[in-house]
Amino acid sequence: MNILILNGAPAGDNSITLQTMLYIQKFFPEHHYEQLNVGQRIKAIERDFSGAQAKLEQAELIGIIDHHRLADVQTGYPVFMRNEPVGSTNTILATMFQEQGLMP
Repeated sequence: MNILILNGAPAGDNSITLQTMLYIQKFFPEHHYEQLNVGQRIKAIERDFSGAQAKLEQAELIGIIDHHRLADVQTGYPVFMRNEPVGSTNTILATMFQEQGLMP
């Protein structure tokens, strides 16, 4: 499975989001992981969406895990969605691991 992480953290490659992705990748190396640092490049992406658009068009959306408010999210089919009012998406990911008996 190809997994695209949209990283909204301004720290980019030094973010907790990237560290979490690398940690998860150790447990599930059979998948391909790619990160798009949208937090650092939001102004550039707003000017030229083509780079982000190409990656998003190649992705098959199967789920959304986030801690931000919901906006206009539309899919052509049902997807897994987990949205919680916590300080970080990593908190949600850690909870999901623990619910499955895994310790992140």
